[in-house]
Amino acid sequence: MQGPAADRPAASLGAGRRLLAAVAVVCLALGSAGGLLAVSTYRADRAAAVEQVRLRCQAVAANVYGSRIALVRLLAAVATGQVFVDADRAAVQRRLGLLKVDDLGLTGGVTWLDRYGVTRVATRGAVDVPAGGTWWQDVVAGAEWTTSPALTSPAFTGEVVVFAVPTRGPDGRVNGVLAGGWSMSWVRERAAIQATQIGSEFYGPGTDLLVVDRAGQLIVGPGLTVTRDVHDSDAYRRLATGGPEFATGAGRVGLGLSGRSDRIAGWTRIGRFGEYVVLERSAAEAFRPAGRQLTGSLGGIVLLVSLALVSGGLAGRRIDRLTAERDRLHQAEHDAVVDLQRWLLTEDLPAGTVGRYLPAPSVLNAGGDWYDKIALGDGRHALLVGDVVGHGVKAALAMGQLRTAARALAARVAGPAALLTELDSYVAALPDVVFCTAACVVVDPSAGTLRYALAGHPPPLLRRTDGTVVRLAVTGRPLGVAGRPRVEQELAASADELLVLYTDGLVETPGEVIDAGIDRLAAAVAAEGAGGDGWTGQLITAARHGRPAGDDIALLCFRLPAAPAGARVASRAPVVVPTDPEAEGSVAD
Repeated sequence: MQGPAADRPAASLGAGRRLLAAVAVVCLALGSAGGLLAVSTYRADRAAAVEQVRLRCQAVAANVYGSRIALVRLLAAVATGQVFVDADRAAVQRRLGLLKVDDLGLTGGVTWLDRYGVTRVATRGAVDVPAGGTWWQDVVAGAEWTTSPALTSPAFTGEVVVFAVPTRGPDGRVNGVLAGGWSMSWVRERAAIQATQIGSEFYGPGTDLLVVDRAGQLIVGPGLTVTRDVHDSDAYRRLATGGPEFATGAGRVGLGLSGRSDRIAGWTRIGRFGEYVVLERSAAEAFRPAGRQLTGSLGGIVLLVSLALVSGGLAGRRIDRLTAERDRLHQAEHDAVVDLQRWLLTEDLPAGTVGRYLPAPSVLNAGGDWYDKIALGDGRHALLVGDVVGHGVKAALAMGQLRTAARALAARVAGPAALLTELDSYVAALPDVVFCTAACVVVDPSAGTLRYALAGHPPPLLRRTDGTVVRLAVTGRPLGVAGRPRVEQELAASADELLVLYTDGLVETPGEVIDAGIDRLAAAVAAEGAGGDGWTGQLITAARHGRPAGDDIALLCFRLPAAPAGARVASRAPVVVPTDPEAEGSVAD
């Protein structure tokens, strides 16, 4: 009887210890895992805060790049004029006097230098004096456009950034330099106005916009009134580390370019201009939500260890929170893309024109759909709809640059096919973009015609006043893809006829040929020709056949205005308009 009685307490004690050891191991494992997860989430939150500054900086840099490249292209177009070929100073003076320099920010003036750097014509600077600097030498030597850092020069008034392009003589050699002075006071005034109006929404709350020129000088910043040299600062050395023309990055710096300590700085280099766009935000403010999250997480871990029996439920909830955080980061990128597109497409359209943009519901499918209506003068209008192939921030940035380029070129080319041809080379130069599709229609009420060309895009629809619908179909390769010369067609059009342009997201459905979607859209356009804002929603519903869209949708509806009295009415049959390669690139002086 002694043996068995002695064995039972030992077994009971051993089980208790094993249970205690098991509980201790479980608690230790759960506590360790929870601590690592909390720290990992804390680091991810901090990284997400830094990444958000970088993404916003990319969006701002795309806008800055678009305005600068448009100015370069304008000067390059002006420089092809015959007056510069002839080197006729009086004629050049008259030509430069026609430029609306104040609207372009060229309040420092526009000047024409000979190939030795002497000003021969100046709208606001001194004449027959050396311009100074080396920027003009770069243009003469390389026969390419360039820009300068912020400087003062006898050729201009006040402190300016110079945009310079070569002019050529009859032999094709560089005979001078056409340069515009972008006034620093004008740039800072516009930046201050933009920061007040949309800074919190577009840059981020508590975020400052700064711009550093190619010489390491701070030219735009909060409260900045004079240019400040920052090239010796740690913050500048960190961003000016070389890399591609559109290099981008973000990180934490002890002292920002703004002169404030402990900052999160996002930066993007804007191509050949050599400038850096910088967004700065207080690191303490940016990381505060992550700190709060970490404090809460550690409290949860203590509770988890204390309540071992409910550890599984707490761990499950923790995983859910991590998943929600990952989804939030995806959604933040999606929202940034959609905000950028909507900001670029928010310009008020004139009466008779309705534009709609609907982002894709999927977080990963927001892309580069866009539309625009451009007044060309003499009552003519250019209507464009396009789709950058791709999704996400890169597609949205490319969309903004392409739309800016189309605006800068539309009034200076011979027609739709010529405009799409010009955009071919522009798309080919965009990084991370393979090709884009686009449709361009030029409406001329005086002639009673439409001229249209397509670049791999679904055909626009024209609803006649009798309710019939015409598809404006013409062969055309996508933008950025080499192939045959582009062609356009001309078609007679009358007042009150309705023109509808759209992207493939409206008519494309998986498992169905795209023509079926176009047929539904054409039927809806034929049935209801109102063309109002509410009608576009009905049009989208009918074209989608009640099914959700898997891609972005851009839709532009234009009611043709009445032709002026006595205008010639064109034939209603389509006419193929041959494209003259020389006419495509010509620009009126």
